[in-house]
Amino acid sequence: MKRKITFLIILFGLISSLALIRTQECISINFENQEDKSHVFAYITHIPIIITEDNTFTDYGFPGDGSSGNPFIIENYNITTTSDRSISISSTTKHFIIRNCLLIAAVSGLYTYGILDGSPLVVNNTVENNIYGIDLWHSSGIDVINNTCRYNSEYGIRLDTVHNSNVVNNTSSFNNAYGIYQWDSSNSTFSENTCFDNYMRGIYLQSCFNASVVNNICISNSWDGIHLSTSYSIILENNTCIGGHNGINLYYTYESNILNNTCIDSGYEGYGIFLEESAYVEIENNNCSDNYNSGISMTNSQGINLTNNTCISNSRNGIEIVESSEIFTNENYCSNGGYGIKVEESPITSLVNNTLICNTYGVLSTDSPGTIIRYNSFYESGLAIFEDDLVDYLSYTVENNLVNNKQLGFIKSQSYSVVTGTDYGQLICINCENLEIYELVLVNTTYGIFLIHCNNVIIRDCTFVDNYHGTYVLHSPFTTLTNNHCTKNGYGITLWYSSSPIITGNDCIQNGIGIDVHSSPLATLTGNNCTSLTGTGTGISLYHSYVVTASQNICSNNGDGFYIYSYISVTLDNNTCNANSDDGIECTHVALANFTNCVLIDNGYKGIGILASNYNTITGNLFQNNSFGLWIYACDSCVVTNNHFIENRDFGVYIEEGSTNNTIHHNTFIDNNLDGHYLGDGQAYDAGINNTWYDKEIKEGNYWNTWESKKPFLIDGPANSEDLYPLNEEMKKITHEFILFFPVMVLIALSRKKLKPKKIRDLS
Repeated sequence: MKRKITFLIILFGLISSLALIRTQECISINFENQEDKSHVFAYITHIPIIITEDNTFTDYGFPGDGSSGNPFIIENYNITTTSDRSISISSTTKHFIIRNCLLIAAVSGLYTYGILDGSPLVVNNTVENNIYGIDLWHSSGIDVINNTCRYNSEYGIRLDTVHNSNVVNNTSSFNNAYGIYQWDSSNSTFSENTCFDNYMRGIYLQSCFNASVVNNICISNSWDGIHLSTSYSIILENNTCIGGHNGINLYYTYESNILNNTCIDSGYEGYGIFLEESAYVEIENNNCSDNYNSGISMTNSQGINLTNNTCISNSRNGIEIVESSEIFTNENYCSNGGYGIKVEESPITSLVNNTLICNTYGVLSTDSPGTIIRYNSFYESGLAIFEDDLVDYLSYTVENNLVNNKQLGFIKSQSYSVVTGTDYGQLICINCENLEIYELVLVNTTYGIFLIHCNNVIIRDCTFVDNYHGTYVLHSPFTTLTNNHCTKNGYGITLWYSSSPIITGNDCIQNGIGIDVHSSPLATLTGNNCTSLTGTGTGISLYHSYVVTASQNICSNNGDGFYIYSYISVTLDNNTCNANSDDGIECTHVALANFTNCVLIDNGYKGIGILASNYNTITGNLFQNNSFGLWIYACDSCVVTNNHFIENRDFGVYIEEGSTNNTIHHNTFIDNNLDGHYLGDGQAYDAGINNTWYDKEIKEGNYWNTWESKKPFLIDGPANSEDLYPLNEEMKKITHEFILFFPVMVLIALSRKKLKPKKIRDLS
């Protein structure tokens, strides 16, 4: 009995081991295994088969009589030839089957033209290294099943004006154009096919009608997994498209359905699903994720319905709608790095019941008047709208949306109102005036407060954390922002095209840019703390404007403390810009600026850097322990006076080429060039033209603590400049002219004494 039990245990173990081995073999099957069908059969070598009339079937001796119940059978042949075609059948009225053949020729492996409708079955063939693998023309009712078409220089399978066909379970790969191509055909079905590594497209239907493309797998085709062009009434369902440029691409396609497809991992600039010049297409229940550009994108299209699609981790947009109209998006789920849904130049778009998670912009709508945004849920994202005209802003309908489970406030055309409380996840105000907004807490949205075409609004004592923009003020003059707390936002406070703002007493800490003032003249910034703590970003950015005053601000531990570009008449007074990893203050294309009484210590590159900026005054500032204290490049007629340049690691003042007619005097230079990078005294450098290192009128220069020779102080650099009148520690002039003049005066005095006539004693 024990022996019997032992035998059964051993037998069960052997059976289990064999089953496991068989399972592993099945699991290991991949595309390479699918390419080996040519080795399954013992082929019979055969000459090319050319059939141009019914009698030729019997001439070749093929079994069967050509009826539907007993078709001619062409099977198990290896027809490898340098002739144009391995098998060519045309102008016949008989039924036939071509199966289990290996077909290699100069042009086409299998070619048919004008055969009896419903007559052929093409099954289990391997067709490779032709121009066209299986090439079927002007027929109807052809079944192409379970063939392998590979390494053909154009198409794996081509159907030209072939209707009511079934193309099923074929593998078409490594073809130099398309895996499967159909042109000018109708009522065909393409299902269970695998198309991979084709140079252009996996499956391509052009000028087709009423076709079904179902359950196909298209992987790593260079252009598109599936492409439809000038077609209508097409169903694309349950297909998987991975890699390549686009998963599914529709061009001039109408009244079609794209359902339950998976389009993921598209390549450079690629899309999961892309539509161009298409209309009345239903896009539903698709998974379009991990694509390089957008999950779903359309341009110049109309009447598209997008419902219940999932667009996750696409690099740019979940859904992108461009230059289209009458687009309806409903119940889509978008979580992407850039935009959840982007609408651009697409009027009458409806966004309803969508879920938008962790996007920089949950929804961004630009130049799309009449857009309807209802019942959407934003999490860690929000809504942004940009239009050219106020009337277009007012045409939007925005209602019943949630941001982080709080109300998305959308206020239009209100005056003399107060907004406060904790009920808002985001607040957008359009065409409002004399509005006061205070004590809001806005976290993890796109724009915490967004003012558009408002006037005389006060925003005070609000808290903005982890938003893309804490506050964004657009076309809204006379805005006051005071005592707000902006932390860890991309931008703490942003103003565009908003004149005469007052920005005072705000804490903008650890933002990408603390305060950004763009094209907003007559701005006043006072007493703001724009500290990063990370050595990145910019404390205060001033861009393209005029007459701006910034005083008593702290801009430390950023990349740049201040960044100023294209300004006229800017005054920076008594600001502190320390320990920025790049520059304390960086200016480009700035004129008539005054930099006074600022403290610039421990900045990684320049205390103040001025590029292509003329007629600026730099006075009374402290430059200490920067790489360069003051750096001037391509500037004209700047005045540098009464500054202290102390222990900067390279030069205290560095004037680059292209800088002319600048004047530098009454400054203190102490122990600059600590790192000893330059020869000479190393306190200053001049590569410009006609720069003057002293006051010409009173003949006083600068104090240099390394000046000992009682001669003019030599400035490093190819300009060969000199401070002719160096000053002492008390900023008093002691020059070599006085030293030379003194002995001359002594000699003159002695000479006069010798020449003085003696008095003659009067003896009378």
